[in-house]
Amino acid sequence: MSDNHDDGVLLDVRNLNVSYGGNPAVIGMNLTVRAGQITGLIGESGSGKSTIGMAAMGLLPGYARVEADRFTVAGRDVLGLSDAEWRPLRGAVVSMVFQEPLSALNPTMTIGRQIALALRNHHTVPADAVRDETIALLRKVRLPDPERRIGQYPHQLSGGQLQRVVIAMALAGRPELLIADEPTTALDVTVQARILELFRAIADDTGIGILFISHDLGVISRIADRVTVMLNGVAVQSGPTNDVLHGRQHPYTKALLAALPGSVPPRQPLRVLPDFLTRGENQS
Repeated sequence: MSDNHDDGVLLDVRNLNVSYGGNPAVIGMNLTVRAGQITGLIGESGSGKSTIGMAAMGLLPGYARVEADRFTVAGRDVLGLSDAEWRPLRGAVVSMVFQEPLSALNPTMTIGRQIALALRNHHTVPADAVRDETIALLRKVRLPDPERRIGQYPHQLSGGQLQRVVIAMALAGRPELLIADEPTTALDVTVQARILELFRAIADDTGIGILFISHDLGVISRIADRVTVMLNGVAVQSGPTNDVLHGRQHPYTKALLAALPGSVPPRQPLRVLPDFLTRGENQS
């Protein structure tokens, strides 16, 4: 256990570099997530944000080259861990919620059975207590009528309901850090707002630290305490969300803000300057 973990630091990344086959995906990344805090990581497709999330779960492919001055998860040095060493950490220390809930669920198993398996994988749960704990998890993620839902199959639930089930499964191991990779992208606006409220409540009520990955600055602005803006593998701006949104801004951050609904006239393309697209310069 590290001093940083004692101070509530659940993800501590310093000078992280990730490359695939010699092609850099993340360059010189610094990132911190604290207990009870939501840190937003935003950037367009290919900016490297999902690579960071996968690295924090130990799920990068074997051909990825990962280097860092420091890379800890809940106080544990995870740099260079083998898959076997990562296995006891996944779910119990750090867990992940993916964009598409159907890909994370088995269509042939009931919701209740899948959550029960997640509980048993991480805790010794008496057989007569599994049902109650499963229902309690579904209540925690605010899924209506959990007693009935546990007997249903994934195809019987809506997209928002399925995402709540996936979040419940991610919480089953009582992790300290939660990685949420584009978890609201496939949802309509009303359902999206409720899921965002749920993530905020999870951080506030449980003290779990959340790294929330998104391409939508509007989403990040609603729930994140801090935000890091990525471009071409580089963090171009980072800080408290209010400072990033309303203070001195990197040109790319300005472009993201201009692209929010209502910020530009209809059918006007997002115009970004070629010089900072290629430079990837840092700006705090």
